[in-house]
This record gives sequence, structure tokens and C-alpha cells, in this order.
Amino acid sequence: MEQIFDHRVYAVKELSSITREDGSTDEDAMREVAAECKKMGMVESEFVVHYVTSFASASKFYIVMELLDGAEFRDVIVARHEQPLGEAVIEHWLAQLAMGLDHLHEECGMVHQDLH
Repeated sequence: MEQIFDHRVYAVKELSSITREDGSTDEDAMREVAAECKKMGMVESEFVVHYVTSFASASKFYIVMELLDGAEFRDVIVARHEQPLGEAVIEHWLAQLAMGLDHLHEECGMVHQDLH
């Protein structure tokens, strides 16, 4: 596991989909996720969250990424239920999303499989 001592705060995503119902590790899924993470380490775009490192521990897999300021997109949408977002804001967000997906697809030859 790579040690990071730069005094920054990171986001860590825990993947449970690599564990079978009996609690054992799905080794094929673990290898696939590790390979995808290795590819993400090569992506450089202002529209894609920066991958830092990943590791496995006790049949779970963890992905360490840059921590972005603000709230999760889903939380913003839910909070704005009573007061809808303006068209300009939605257009701006969709443009950023499209640029990130375009970079992954065109520049990196990748297809995002975890879009929420």
C-alpha cells in the first residue's frame, strides 16, 4: 500500500461488490477493479476526479481520490427539490459532465461504469 504523508484530506470509496454473499473475496472482480484503478491513475483532466491510489484490506477494496469541495451532486439535487435549479446552472453542470466523459472516452479509451 502506498503511504501518503502530504497532510491533505482525501476521499476514500469502499467497494463491497468484490465480496461474495458468503463473505469471501471475488478474486476476478478484485483484479478487474485493480486494473481499472491503474488506468485511472493515468487520467489527467480538470473534469475528472483525480485518482490517488487504491488498496485491498480484509476482502474489501478501497479507492483513494482527491476530495472535492462542496456537497455530493445527489445531495445538491435533493436539497433543491423545493427551489429548482436554473437552466444556466444545469447547462453548466451537464457541459462539465460531458467534457469529463468525452476526455475519458476520446483521450483515454475508457467508458465510465460508475456514473450516478
